[in-house]
Amino acid sequence: ILGGGGLRRRLEAMGLPPGATIVKLTGSPFGGPVVVRIGPVRLAIGFGMAGKVMVEVEEALTS
Repeated sequence: ILGGGGLRRRLEAMGLPPGATIVKLTGSPFGGPVVVRIGPVRLAIGFGMAGKVMVEVEEALTS
């Protein structure tokens, strides 16, 4: 997470701890919320906040 302790605590309180496996469900390159799934939970994260979450891609899903 590219942010201070406040951002980290806020994301953890929302259910996004460091090391969590997440799946991006929706998002736009021009702004708006990003919806991710963490286990059975769906979580909407603001565009700016989501841009500070660094991820490692395990597998790309194609349809």
